[in-house]
Amino acid sequence: MGASELLTTLEPELLRGVPLHICLGGWAKHWKPPDPGMFRVDAANYELSRQADFFDDFLSHDWQTSRWTKLCSLLVVYNSRAALVAAILACPLIAVARIEDALPNYRPSSCLVYVVHLFFLCFWQRLRSTVLPPIVVFLDKLCIAQSPEQAELKKKGILGIAAFLNHSKRLVVLWSPRILGPVILFGVPFGTFSARMAKQLQHAPEQLKTFEVQKAACFCCANDHKHPDTGAEIPCDRELVYRKLEDWYGRPTDIGDEHLRRFNSLVHHRLGRSVLRQMPHAVPTAPLIKMLSAATMPWFADAIERILWRIFREDGQDFLAYSWRFAVLEWAFVFTVVMVTGLLAVTLATLLARTFPTVRDLWLALGGLTMCTVPATVVVGSFFVLQHTAADAWPSTIVFIVALLLGSCSLRLTLTNQQKAGVTEELDDMSDVTSTTNTPQLRADFFSSAPEVDNRFMFDMASEASSWSV
Repeated sequence: MGASELLTTLEPELLRGVPLHICLGGWAKHWKPPDPGMFRVDAANYELSRQADFFDDFLSHDWQTSRWTKLCSLLVVYNSRAALVAAILACPLIAVARIEDALPNYRPSSCLVYVVHLFFLCFWQRLRSTVLPPIVVFLDKLCIAQSPEQAELKKKGILGIAAFLNHSKRLVVLWSPRILGPVILFGVPFGTFSARMAKQLQHAPEQLKTFEVQKAACFCCANDHKHPDTGAEIPCDRELVYRKLEDWYGRPTDIGDEHLRRFNSLVHHRLGRSVLRQMPHAVPTAPLIKMLSAATMPWFADAIERILWRIFREDGQDFLAYSWRFAVLEWAFVFTVVMVTGLLAVTLATLLARTFPTVRDLWLALGGLTMCTVPATVVVGSFFVLQHTAADAWPSTIVFIVALLLGSCSLRLTLTNQQKAGVTEELDDMSDVTSTTNTPQLRADFFSSAPEVDNRFMFDMASEASSWSV
């Protein structure tokens, strides 16, 4: 054990990945936090993985967060685009079914599009795997042997964590509070999530600036290097990490732990800048936009149904004027209002959370939502009154243009102020971090991220028994 080294290369048969649909199977049953022993695992899990030349994603997380939080996060990250496309494609089918009286010809029937969206949001990866090569990911619990009978394989897998990273196209870090369950909705749930996320992320700049690998907490050290169930000795992850950092960042002239201080400096500057650039606001914008867009699909189905009805049932009478006013304009207005209100509510909740860190997240979310919905209600009311009372489409068109301009200006102003407030901090350029070896570059892609564990970063060492926290 004492001669163990962290490996940057592994035998091909040990480089194993797991298809994403299997990783998420059973409603993320493999992500369930382990018992306090952290060693009781099903040996059959290893058979779910397979040899892989590379991994699309290396999934980094901790084992203390609820599986449902992780499941909802990953479903939105990986499936929201396909779910939105499916919802869009379902709209003309629903419209035709309404015209042919296969569905009741009134607006609630258009809400079937939500069922389609939810189905693809939950099961897209499994559907995708039937016609396309699956997304292959690395998940420690499934890709590294865990059973006592496979102790030697487990040891090699844990020591070869750097090799798994070297064969991964992207590092996906799950870093978020434990409240993403309602993420498929918008409004108060998204606002509440954004408020809590903002409170967590406001500590990130200071964490990155003050990070020291020497202060990392290690499971093996915390348990006096004894197996908590059997009492058998377990290797010290701290020694393994220190030794590899010395290989990567050490110099022949170093005295003491200069290589550790050099690594700390790299985290403070290069990695810190990369991470903070990805945090302009608490909720990732792209998944949020996809979910908000899906919320407007019933109106899109209505628009298609009205256009088809005008063509086939009313011989296209006043087709262009009718289609613009009661189909295109109405859906475009609803889309604009939902998008602007949702983005503004989340952004305002984020700013309020940073301004009033002691106020409950729900109240902050309600405050941000109220600040957006009150003016939005006035605009929406004005639009629909004019839609059904005005002689032509010009009055409601003007309201739509005004709403579009005001929403765009508000979003731009809010995001600009947010950046100026220091959400994205510019760190000093680092000139001291160089290495005489082929040193890995620290960079990560942060999605709806890993969990709140006392505001600490987690450095996963690829098994439940081997996680470092800072």
